[in-house]
This record gives sequence, C-alpha cells and structure tokens, in this order.
Amino acid sequence: MWRRAVDFVLGEGPAGSPPERVRWLIVEQQVRSEILIGWVQFALILFFLVLYTASPKTSAGTAFLPVPWVLAAFFAVTLLRLVAAYRRRPST
Repeated sequence: MWRRAVDFVLGEGPAGSPPERVRWLIVEQQVRSEILIGWVQFALILFFLVLYTASPKTSAGTAFLPVPWVLAAFFAVTLLRLVAAYRRRPST
C-alpha cells in the first residue's frame, strides 16, 4: 500500500539502472559538490573565527571558553572532510 502511494505521488522509477557513464557522472558531481561545500564551510569557520577574535570579551576571569574549542572542532572536521573529498571518498 505504501509503495502504491509513493508511486502515485512521485511517479514510477526507472525500470533498470542507468548506464555506467551516467553513474560515473553522478559520482563526479557528488565529489565536486562535496569539495564546494567543504570550502564554503571552511570560509564560514574562518569568518566566525575572525568575528570572535575581533569581538570584545566581557568575562576575563572565566576558566573555560567554549567558542574556541567548538571552532577548532569544526575546523578539524571540515579539514578531514576536504581531505576525504579530494581523495574521492565523499562522506555519504
């Protein structure tokens, strides 16, 4: 029943699998998209790092500041994502 509802709303899928060339082009597009997303994410992290560095700090006596740690964690994950994408192993 669920399958009939999905077929009604979305239409029936293709009968066979696409040719090898089409599958290769899809993978290449996914890799390029992963690289683009990684660089945009990297630019956003740098933007927030500059913004945080330039902002005035009000709590001078605070023992733990979470923002630099979170930015460092996102930086590391993004760097690993970019390395994986350039090695043609998208993270999906």
